[in-house]
Amino acid sequence: MSHVDDNNPTDARFPRLPADLRVELGNRPPGHPPVRFPTEPWQALINATAQVELDLSSLGGSIRRDEVVALADRAIGSGRYLDAFILTMIWGYGPAGYGPSRTRSVIESEPAENSKGASSVEARLAGASNLARTGSLIDRADKAYRFINRGEGECKNLGPSFFTKWLYVSSAQGAARSAMALPILDEVTRQYVNRNRGTIAPIRVRYTDDYVRYVKVLNHWAGEAEEGTSIVDVEEAIFAVARRSHVSWTDDRSLDTVLR
Repeated sequence: MSHVDDNNPTDARFPRLPADLRVELGNRPPGHPPVRFPTEPWQALINATAQVELDLSSLGGSIRRDEVVALADRAIGSGRYLDAFILTMIWGYGPAGYGPSRTRSVIESEPAENSKGASSVEARLAGASNLARTGSLIDRADKAYRFINRGEGECKNLGPSFFTKWLYVSSAQGAARSAMALPILDEVTRQYVNRNRGTIAPIRVRYTDDYVRYVKVLNHWAGEAEEGTSIVDVEEAIFAVARRSHVSWTDDRSLDTVLR
């Protein structure tokens, strides 16, 4: 199977794959849905941010999961962590008009109390990204989440719903449904897992051990699904079950002009 066989993903202590999730995983449409975003305020933030060079005009006000992962991986590979982070936030906030201002509040924030010696937001984001990309699945989940949650990589105004998007995009390493990717944990996925958690402890917000347990549950469910199912497939299926979205998105387009 393509899921990561880490810490016994078929452990009987974990809940069985829910029936609605099994059905969803068996009927997933190809591709990823486009997420709409307001181009002008995001481009204004980019233009006002030193060392960030992005041109959003060719995206036409939308971006897909596979596109943001591909673009961010290119940027990370060139050491352009703020470019990659802004792209992640564009996708994460989608049409919300407050996305640019909240992202600015992260980029321009002072070091958090726990971020000892990390001189810049970009340095903290880079540290979390590097931890998310190296090691076993559970090791990466533990170290990267612990670092950016309340550790040395903490960024003011960046909460778990969005810093796990950063961990996901970083760890996917260019492939949206990579078996290496760490899953996003937000209220949609947290509530779904807690409704279907069986006898394991509930998933709480802001606890590293709870995020690790969440990763293990999704990995376990991936192991119970069809051959080739990844943690990201399970995470996406949870969103689909919650939102009941069944549309096919397959069009490819050039991304060459985005990273200037």
